[in-house]
Amino acid sequence: MKKIKILLIVIASLIGCYLLYSVFIIVKNRHHVEMHNYKPYLWIFNDSVRNDVDTNIFVGSIRERDILYQYILKKRYHISVWEFKDLSEIKLNEVPINTNVDLSEVSIIPYELLNKNESPEITVELGFSFSGLMSLNIDKQSKITKLIETPKYKGFYGVIHKLSLSDEKGKHLIVFDYHSGNEPTVFLFYKTSKGFYVIFINSTNKILDESIINLLNLS
Repeated sequence: MKKIKILLIVIASLIGCYLLYSVFIIVKNRHHVEMHNYKPYLWIFNDSVRNDVDTNIFVGSIRERDILYQYILKKRYHISVWEFKDLSEIKLNEVPINTNVDLSEVSIIPYELLNKNESPEITVELGFSFSGLMSLNIDKQSKITKLIETPKYKGFYGVIHKLSLSDEKGKHLIVFDYHSGNEPTVFLFYKTSKGFYVIFINSTNKILDESIINLLNLS
């Protein structure tokens, strides 16, 4: 009986250590929410519309390797800026845009959920790293209306159901899920001397096209 008690204590201790370690890993690798300092990516907007950014309703999701800020412009445009520090040296022509990709069976484990119950809902691999390369994958139910390409940024305007960002091995690390159905979206990769950014824009009233880019400071 004594041996059984000792065994049970050992098992309970191991389980406790595993749970504590799991919590530590989650806390260390997850994004931390920022809802007080709206300024870090306000520079993405042109001076002419900067006062139209809602500085009361915004959210930052911050991690050592990446930072996502989501703003509302003119009470209807949802503009998100995601900086990926692992990709500061990448060139725009090194980022492929793959269409008609089957994303229905993509499963990310372990995962973290950003923008929960909003559009797009974003699932990311906990503690992900791109290691210098990134690919964009757009699913079969989405449609690109217009490709966009300049020396500073590239991307597309279209209606999106689901898309993902994958690493150099094709592993899906981030999935964007538009639960409301095909949603008008402008999606851009933006490169500066300081860093690499993903910008995605959607609208609450569904009125949106590529001219929204003119409201941004992407020079």
